[in-house]
Amino acid sequence: MGKRVAEVESVVRRSVPSLRVVEGDALVRMRELPSASVDVVLVDPPYSSGATREAGKCRGGAERMTVGGKRRADGSDKVWFPTDSLSTDGLRYFVRECALEWRRLVRDGGHVLVFIDWRMEETVRDAITHAVETADLHRKNLIVWDKLHNAMGWHFRTRHELVLHYTVGTASGREAARHDVGNVIPCVAVPFKRRRHPTEKPVPLLRTLLSVVAFPGDVVLDPFCGSGSTGEACAAEGLSFVGIDSSFADVARERVATAAAMRALGMPFPPRAC
Repeated sequence: MGKRVAEVESVVRRSVPSLRVVEGDALVRMRELPSASVDVVLVDPPYSSGATREAGKCRGGAERMTVGGKRRADGSDKVWFPTDSLSTDGLRYFVRECALEWRRLVRDGGHVLVFIDWRMEETVRDAITHAVETADLHRKNLIVWDKLHNAMGWHFRTRHELVLHYTVGTASGREAARHDVGNVIPCVAVPFKRRRHPTEKPVPLLRTLLSVVAFPGDVVLDPFCGSGSTGEACAAEGLSFVGIDSSFADVARERVATAAAMRALGMPFPPRAC
């Protein structure tokens, strides 16, 4: 068994890009990374909604919740969202600080993709817009993730999330890796009972997003990586990955290690959404 494990590890080192997960505060850890070391930031920041999963974010409600971070289902002392009780102003400041780090870290021509709930779209967009005053982040597009299923709610029930697309350094960004993907991407959400994180994004969706803005060997940063689904998508696409999380680093490391072994052994991944 030990010989077999050593052989697998050797194959992984030879054929898989660097995939790593760091535990800690996102801002602190990002500030430890060297400038111009990343090609793409793909991030789902805390929504400051007080919700413990996506269904809660899709219901109506105030933008400010005073509820503290929610405990993980495994009973550990770590919380779902350590910063989820931020006020709207607090969230705006936090996202602006993150945006300044993204600009420092992403090479010119690179991309920043930010998942955002429709209720907080204006807050996060404004925070990044303010960051543009001191950094070259250019708004490129607004992507709609169509979940193909209506969420809980009244009147017009929500079935989508948004992704803000920014380029770094130049308004056009570098050449796209693909030209056949529209800005409405249909993809079913991860079933709740299968989620390792309450707002886990489906790998097929992440693969599709990355397949447009990243080339094999590029470095992708997810500073709120949760259970590591972006890391799995990077392994599937032949990309290097740096993930940061304060509560789920252990889960993400295990998932990313499994994905690295899958790529090394030629095992199939969930296909792209389109």
